[in-house]
Amino acid sequence: MSALWQDLRLGARMLAKSPAFTAVAVTALALGLGVNAAVFSAVNTFLLRPLPVEDPARLVRVQGGRHNQPLGWGGLSYGQYQAISVLDQVFSGVAASAIDGCAVSNGESRRSRGAEPSEVINGEEVSGNFLSVLGVRPALGRGFSPDEGINPGADPVVLISDGLWRRRYGANPTVVGRKIYFNQTAMTIIGVMPAAFKGAVFQSRIDFWVPLVLRARVAGGDNGFTTDREIRAFSAFGRLRPGVTQAQAAERLSVLAGELARQFPATDAGLDLYAMPEVRGRYGRYYDSVRLSCVLALVISCLVLVIGCANVVNLLLARATARTKEIGIRLALGAGRGRIVRQSLTESLLLAVIGGVLGVVLALWFADLMHAFVPPKTMRFELTFQPDARTIAWIVGSALAAGLLCGVLPAARSSSADVLTALKTDVGAEGQRVRRLGLRQLLVVGQLAISIVVVVCGGLFVRSLRNLEKADPGFRYETLVSATVDPTLVWDSELTEPNLERLYNELKQRLEARPGVVSVSSARNIPLNYWDLDGPVVKDGDPPPPANQGLMVPFSMVDTKYFETMGTDLLAGRDFLPGEHQGVASTAVINGQLARQLFGSERDAVGRRFRMGGPQSPLLEVVGVAKDGHYRNLFEEPTPWVFLPNRSAASKAIDLTMRTILIRGASRQDLPSIVQSLRTEVGNLDARIPVDGLTVGDGHLSWVMYAPRIAAELGMILGLLALALATMGIYSLMTYTVSQRTKEIGIRIALGGRMGDVLRLVLGQALTLVALGVVVGVSGALAVTRLLNDFLFGVGTTDLPTLAGTVVLLTVVAMLATLLPARRAAKVDPMVALRYE
Repeated sequence: MSALWQDLRLGARMLAKSPAFTAVAVTALALGLGVNAAVFSAVNTFLLRPLPVEDPARLVRVQGGRHNQPLGWGGLSYGQYQAISVLDQVFSGVAASAIDGCAVSNGESRRSRGAEPSEVINGEEVSGNFLSVLGVRPALGRGFSPDEGINPGADPVVLISDGLWRRRYGANPTVVGRKIYFNQTAMTIIGVMPAAFKGAVFQSRIDFWVPLVLRARVAGGDNGFTTDREIRAFSAFGRLRPGVTQAQAAERLSVLAGELARQFPATDAGLDLYAMPEVRGRYGRYYDSVRLSCVLALVISCLVLVIGCANVVNLLLARATARTKEIGIRLALGAGRGRIVRQSLTESLLLAVIGGVLGVVLALWFADLMHAFVPPKTMRFELTFQPDARTIAWIVGSALAAGLLCGVLPAARSSSADVLTALKTDVGAEGQRVRRLGLRQLLVVGQLAISIVVVVCGGLFVRSLRNLEKADPGFRYETLVSATVDPTLVWDSELTEPNLERLYNELKQRLEARPGVVSVSSARNIPLNYWDLDGPVVKDGDPPPPANQGLMVPFSMVDTKYFETMGTDLLAGRDFLPGEHQGVASTAVINGQLARQLFGSERDAVGRRFRMGGPQSPLLEVVGVAKDGHYRNLFEEPTPWVFLPNRSAASKAIDLTMRTILIRGASRQDLPSIVQSLRTEVGNLDARIPVDGLTVGDGHLSWVMYAPRIAAELGMILGLLALALATMGIYSLMTYTVSQRTKEIGIRIALGGRMGDVLRLVLGQALTLVALGVVVGVSGALAVTRLLNDFLFGVGTTDLPTLAGTVVLLTVVAMLATLLPARRAAKVDPMVALRYE
């Protein structure tokens, strides 16, 4: 221990004697380790961190769907959950949950102009065994009792999140037993969940949990939620029995799916049931894409760390060369070669530790930056990018690995020195050997090559983002304002369909009279938000396909003036008429893709008829064809879509109580006043009604642009960082090279050499390294970018402008980094240089 302490003290003194060297080395390591830790923290959050529950390895998500219906993949109906819950030979328990929104207040308020607007929060309606299956306990209070979990007549109770407890109650420990009102229903708070538990819905901020049996009382009715097998709104969690594997559970679920298909052919034919690890089940069919994205980001950040380590290795090699005579004296005085190696590794590990500490600070800042990119949408992302124990372990491991990686080669070089040669050698004599392609030169070539790969990847993501920003989503969002208004959250006895329609119509009329408003409409769902799925779609006269097969088409329920307000052009036909929103006609507007797919062309589609949802569904007459757009994301291929009028004969049992109010402004300057007008007019109608999910202008693309923007920002940051580290590397190497060739340069100048000759000499050597780096880097980039094809929009993985721009940028930056030491070499005084002899 005393020897180790001596090594540490000596290493610290040696680093303190060379502050410039230490600062550069620590900066290179801190940048590499910091960005690597931040990316790992995000990967850990998205892909590795399990739910904070008991024995998460035994917990699986059970999901359902059909391979021929990718849009409907994931959820379960309540009947399907009940069938799964009795598989006692596989699961020790199966729990279900469904996300829902509620208007929350601390007191019961009746309809009045002075009432305080409610706050809309998301929560989960859960089966009574939810907490026991997951293995999580409230941090304060208690969980649901058996009676509260299975008896619809039990007193309404609720568990609240730690976040809601702190926001609404100031973390008051006496909150248990208080009343809180959800949709005007008095609920008793029985407990507060742990801060680490965010619920079963990974991407949402969950603020409450209520027993599923209370849904009808909280939401004002069941609406087929637990009885209709076509409503697949449930997530299910199963805890495997000891000795039961995931594969065995999947096999039993497959058998069950066949049994359900035979028992309920109308709704469950072709049903697939899956058992998968909880982390994988978060993303369902998107898991592979998320995993590939995380792996690519982590690999690229590791490449940046490698560039930083290569910089430090080069600096330590140069330092070891400069200390050749010192090492020779140590060896001559009896120091063992093991002692020299240990001292060299101690210094490199000290650099890594200091760089790691600074890297943690950088990672915290970078994590906050990533979290700030999360768009303020109604889903209310609750992702924690802050480094946890796993991330800290990654940083410590990375720092130690970096320290050893940086120290091994310099230590081996120092300990292999011959004593007599070291004592005779003049440091300047090393200049005779720097012209060949040695280890330090190869390290710089590697840095340049890796930086090209990183910069090209970042450049492709940036170009993809630019293309996405120019893409036409199918509607004009620049002067659009939208918000969700749901009177049913606060209305009780007044909840009648005529009352709702009167409120929406009156609200639209009031808003249309406001200055700056061009048009107003409403819809159940809008593009790039959410949608309903129905099908199969069959044109009139064609035979119906087999059950649960055929062309499954998403649809939107819209009001009059929808296309005008959204800024979506009609290619043929007309918009809906007011009477078609009163259930007196069965009409539809379809998009161009569906028109071409069913009827051959847009104009041939007008006046034709088709069915949605089976042979018993009503015939729909096409009255208009809308321009194709993007409905789920901006990457999708042209997708068929149907627009149905609100309350039409085809609307079935779709819940139209919650609608998105759409307002088209005359200009961007009118948007702030329109937002205020919306809040004012809703308050004038009923002050309790919350205005939720308010989105203005470009915000309508914020959610779908989130992942591409993160990729572009991260790619740009990593690319610039890699470029900066590579520039540091070539600058350090050329500075060292010039210092070692001072005598040679002095002789050249003394013999008549000119400044231009010396500049060409130094720049030529740097250009050789750059050329080698470009060849290796471009080859590597062409190989790596093949993996990015699914993440790019409007740009190929072999995009010539990106490759050429990267090569030119790197070459120019490298030459500029070389120019300073080259000019310094060209100004060498021959007399001063020759004094080294």
